[in-house]
Amino acid sequence: MMNPILLIDGYKLDHRRQYPAGTEKVYSNWTPRQSRIDGVDHVYFLGLQYFLEEYLTRQFNEGFFGRSIEEVATKYQDRINGYLGPNSIGTDHIKA
Repeated sequence: MMNPILLIDGYKLDHRRQYPAGTEKVYSNWTPRQSRIDGVDHVYFLGLQYFLEEYLTRQFNEGFFGRSIEEVATKYQDRINGYLGPNSIGTDHIKA
């Protein structure tokens, strides 16, 4: 099973350093912005319950919280270095 913290767009990997000093909570949502089909002015969002149960519950429990900090941090670092090359993102935020 892939660690769910690796299921992220590459450009989002280091957004955390863009937040003001002292930021403790960040709010995000999965709201579709718009339909991109001419003549269609609405979007249906399906599968939220599955997503919550599969990714935010099961996969995080098994692939992140159920593993040692060192294993998670090492796999994260290996993946990020393979994606970006040696970098300054580090793993301290993952370990915390």
